[in-house]
Amino acid sequence: MSKKPKKNKMTEKKEGNYFTFPLSVLLAMHNGKPTDSTPSIVIHEAMACGIMSAGIGYREKHGYEAYENYVRMLGYDVCGDTTDEHGLAAAGYAVCGLEVPDHEQLDWVIETYAQYDGQDHQFPLVRMRKDLLCSAGQQADYDAGETCREPSRGISWIEFRVLCAILSGKTNYYGFMFMGWESIQARSCGLTEKRFKLNDRVTPSHLCPPYTHAQIRKRCDKLEQLGFYARCRHSKGTRGGLMAYSFAHSPEELRKDVSKWAAFHRGDALKESRKADMEFSIKAGCDG
Repeated sequence: MSKKPKKNKMTEKKEGNYFTFPLSVLLAMHNGKPTDSTPSIVIHEAMACGIMSAGIGYREKHGYEAYENYVRMLGYDVCGDTTDEHGLAAAGYAVCGLEVPDHEQLDWVIETYAQYDGQDHQFPLVRMRKDLLCSAGQQADYDAGETCREPSRGISWIEFRVLCAILSGKTNYYGFMFMGWESIQARSCGLTEKRFKLNDRVTPSHLCPPYTHAQIRKRCDKLEQLGFYARCRHSKGTRGGLMAYSFAHSPEELRKDVSKWAAFHRGDALKESRKADMEFSIKAGCDG
């Protein structure tokens, strides 16, 4: 697993594609243990997990027959084997709008995915837009001196990790999630807040030292200003309080939905509903 991945040819064929990968990718989990790595390798491993997840998702959504035809169209014959990993990897590349590579690169994707398979039960999943992940990968490759071409819209290592932390949060009914700075600190190191404290903040070298409150606040402010997400403060506290984040709302829409969420949890919505039911019952009785 120490082999450096070949570069993915990130040709944009479709808009709106997403990569799904476990948060543990940040830890470079190999053989079940965190390992020292580099930003470039971590991001390419996230892509590998996302590619295989996309292939598996296509087969589950469309059925095996449609998947088999799709893979054959790409030049692969699954030979009736529903566990054919090369077919799943090839389908994943195509679904993600990436050029399907040679068998050597497919082998690396399969091997990488196997290291993380099943960890979604232990770690939150991150669902990141393709253009964001590709921009982070291009920036990491440039920073490592592996390419001379500086990306025009690159995403830095700290920005990538902060985005992973926020995107790993659980979205509620209204489509936003709450996140405090301590949760972002922990998740940007590949851990939930609880595990981060239990592990005494021990992280692989590429994650050290953990980001401070000031670093996280500054980066979150910048990402909001650049329009990566809408953000709305819900509560204040000695440790920063909770902030609502949404990648789908406008700032005004988010403020309205946070107010609705807060009203419901205070019981205001329930009281209004009961009042309306009572008024309806009285009116119905009078009409009768």
